[in-house]
Amino acid sequence: MLRWHGKARGKVWLEMRRHYGNYSRGLPNVKDARLRLCTERDPAILEEILDEVIEIYTVEVMAAV
Repeated sequence: MLRWHGKARGKVWLEMRRHYGNYSRGLPNVKDARLRLCTERDPAILEEILDEVIEIYTVEVMAAV
């Protein structure tokens, strides 16, 4: 998202915080990641956390298939 909107619009990440809970609902053991997403203010770190979540849950979903 940061690449889409550009660095000047990094505030988009902060505005998305209210949605992270709904997007992550139902994922097992996501509490720590959700907490980090909702408290982090640096857009670059938010992107790293989201990348971690995507990697973890992509592996879990693929293992379950």
